[in-house]
Amino acid sequence: MANFKKIKQLQAVLSTIVNKQETREAITITGLSPKSYYFYLQQLSLIFANFSRLNEEKIIERKYLGLHSEGKVLSLMHKRGVYTLISSEINSGYVLLQSHNLTRTKLHAEDTYQAHSNTIVVNHETDSIENMLVNRYTQNMKRKHFEQLLVGELKALSKCSLIYPDKLAYIHFQLLNAFTQKAQKYDHFIEHESTLRAGALMASLKEIKKNNADVYFFVPLDKAKEHINGKKIGWWNDRWYSNEFAAYCPVTSAVKEQGAVPLKKTTDVDRFYTYLDTHINKGINSFNVINELFEIQRVLFNYCELTENQSRANKIGITDKSYTPQSLLDEVLHSINA
Repeated sequence: MANFKKIKQLQAVLSTIVNKQETREAITITGLSPKSYYFYLQQLSLIFANFSRLNEEKIIERKYLGLHSEGKVLSLMHKRGVYTLISSEINSGYVLLQSHNLTRTKLHAEDTYQAHSNTIVVNHETDSIENMLVNRYTQNMKRKHFEQLLVGELKALSKCSLIYPDKLAYIHFQLLNAFTQKAQKYDHFIEHESTLRAGALMASLKEIKKNNADVYFFVPLDKAKEHINGKKIGWWNDRWYSNEFAAYCPVTSAVKEQGAVPLKKTTDVDRFYTYLDTHINKGINSFNVINELFEIQRVLFNYCELTENQSRANKIGITDKSYTPQSLLDEVLHSINA
């Protein structure tokens, strides 16, 4: 085992996270003071993040990169919560980036998210892809502005404010450039949401002009439906296509044939969201703690959660090893001392 100061404390804190224990209970179980518990939580987040990012640096520089991004609402106790954007690599489901709309920056009242309305576009059951998409556009146009994404009532954590989802989209996709700039060519599949379209296009503008990047809308399909091939739908006559997994619309390119896009699975972001929603302590009321837990859980999901006997880290090519949370911590600490 790695020779690292206070390894037992890090192991104990990790165990409370894996067991989804409430913070006060976790502090009691570890025998640490509150100050020490938060210190080791921060250290755990930092070493997991550094380990993950250094490994990503080794494999992310490639000829082609496919990205898949969706937004989700993570509800916490006492009506608190965040809107979070999640981006994964399309073949492995490896989660590259997660952002949320909490900030400790002092905002003007008009910039602070205080909405109670919900304008999230939802799919209505229908056997026709075209009718489903028409209905989505209709919902979108009922907004005061088509990019006005409101996610219902959310209260900020203590000493924080919430920014509007459209502002988060611009921030998230700019941060995603840290990965896309290392690829010779990339495709970005975003959920069918106008708020995300603007942010994704602005972040990719230079590469789009060079024909090095394309952006697509997509809508996952729960069951097989009659395919569409270049059907003009919506107020802007967007051309939509479909395959067995999703309906998709090229925002920046002209698709030559049905099924020609590389996005085959559309469930990986949703799996991470479900994992996060299941594993995170819903009593969180601290900006630092939610940041640290989000990053720790991103790394645990990528390295320890298995699908078809492989982790996302296996599938993307970072490692051929399988890990439990504790064995991953051992590996992280060993890499520090190596």
